Amino acid sequence: MRILVTGATGFIGRALVARLGSDGHEVIASTRGRKAAPFASETVTIDLARDNLDSKLPEKVDQVVHLAADVWQCVGSDCMRDNVYVTRAIAGWALSRNVRLVYASTTGVYGYPSHEDAATESQIIRPANLYSLSKYLGEVTLSALNVPSLILRLSYVYGPGDRSSALARIIRDVGSGSRIALKRERRDLVYVGDVVDALARSVSYRGSERIFNIGSGELTALGDAAELVMELTGRRIPISYSGSRCGFRIDSTLAANELDWHAETSLRAGLEVTTSSSLS
Repeated sequence: MRILVTGATGFIGRALVARLGSDGHEVIASTRGRKAAPFASETVTIDLARDNLDSKLPEKVDQVVHLAADVWQCVGSDCMRDNVYVTRAIAGWALSRNVRLVYASTTGVYGYPSHEDAATESQIIRPANLYSLSKYLGEVTLSALNVPSLILRLSYVYGPGDRSSALARIIRDVGSGSRIALKRERRDLVYVGDVVDALARSVSYRGSERIFNIGSGELTALGDAAELVMELTGRRIPISYSGSRCGFRIDSTLAANELDWHAETSLRAGLEVTTSSSLS
């Protein structure tokens, strides 16, 4: 299959391009910078927010996986442009070619519960920040345009190449010996390899479901994750806490039933690889 991947040099994108290539697909990597995507058959340098998609993107593809997004610097109009307008543009491009689009959304669309609870795909939508709102508006855009699409709502993804998440900051602080500052918060943490597996399976999915949660199904206190990083690295630094927040345990039963997908990587195994990669 000939697959266009946007955000192909990002944290998840790099790993997905490699996986799809190893699965025998022909991967066209879309990237805003000039950095090539290893394992891609072709790399297209394009600013999806400003360039003419018809003139820069390849004429013939069988499917699009849309990962490009402003994740950790999602502020104001730039975030809405990158996460909503760009989704509208790539969706319109895909629709004009009758090509299905796989869209990476976030479980952040469910917001924060008043107490620890599990979230299925039917959970009430209550985005708690601009990023989550922008990703939900991307979902709405796909629905409004009636684009053939599949939406994967990803939980908190971590792994090698992650530079911006809470776990990435914890690993950096442990490596530098800086005090770790955290909320007393429990999150559903899912390893990037498992997320890539879900995305790869979604490319060949032809069932009737349209939205899937992708999470580990377990809640982990960030403080416990920090303790595990210190155990794995043999380094001890102090942790300070301010504030607290509940998180949803993400119910991925539908993905298990329809995609035959399960989060296989334990937190310890995932952090062993991640810390080794980040601190080497």
